[in-house]
Amino acid sequence: MRFQRAFLAASFLAAFGLTGCNLLSPTEPGGGLSGPDKLSLTATMTDTSGTPSLNEIQIIIDGNIVADSCSSSDPQYDGDGNIIDYICTDGSSVSLTLSAAGSIGPGNHTVKIFISQSTEYSHAPRGPYSVAAFTIEVNRADGKPLKAISLPAQTAAGGAFSVSYPFTI
Repeated sequence: MRFQRAFLAASFLAAFGLTGCNLLSPTEPGGGLSGPDKLSLTATMTDTSGTPSLNEIQIIIDGNIVADSCSSSDPQYDGDGNIIDYICTDGSSVSLTLSAAGSIGPGNHTVKIFISQSTEYSHAPRGPYSVAAFTIEVNRADGKPLKAISLPAQTAAGGAFSVSYPFTI
């Protein structure tokens, strides 16, 4: 009995940790980044096959959605009338560019460029996808430059929906 309770408690805590404590939907920018410094970046993702398959991309830093390319979306409902998702209605593109800015502190971090919605074509494969080289600019709270982190171009083949970059401030 004690083992079952411990297992249930551990399962609950693991599930809670996976959902994140800020409970953002996958298409809502925001999140829990904080720190004394300010970062900014602009990244471009492209379907290198030339197929307009990108509907929406997001920039995620340390698990927090900090930017979303979708400016207009429609709710999707289940059979009971509950909203279960939002579909970006901006249209498909071969390439999307997205900028992000926010607070950050010293330490190790990860930025992920994530395809949150793409269009599936029956006769054309998606991707591979490429993220062009970009720079993360980090400034102190007073605006003075602290660090410029240059990150290389990266390609995600076939079914991969994101590229990740570790960086340190």
